[in-house]
Amino acid sequence: MMNTKMMKDEVFKQDMTDEMLSACQRAARQALNEQSSYGNQTNKEQTLASFVRKQLEKQYPGTWSCVCGQRFGSEIAYVKDNFAFFSVDGMSFMVFKAAEHR
Repeated sequence: MMNTKMMKDEVFKQDMTDEMLSACQRAARQALNEQSSYGNQTNKEQTLASFVRKQLEKQYPGTWSCVCGQRFGSEIAYVKDNFAFFSVDGMSFMVFKAAEHR
């Protein structure tokens, strides 16, 4: 098991206000603190992402998405000023408000 006290939280890319980023990080930390009951790794990551997405949708109207894990690639479209990619305790989170097709 990793020593989470030694893990450093990082922000890799931020295109949102500091307040929104803090809300994302708080939701991620809360999800991680409750993770012991989440089962296998795939289910855990899906449950973490779902928790963070739901927290954001409560605070910030719109359709949000969240991807989390220790390794993943992505290519996404998002609404300007509504994107963050960060890690909390070694788990990476990418959160964004989904761009709507026209």
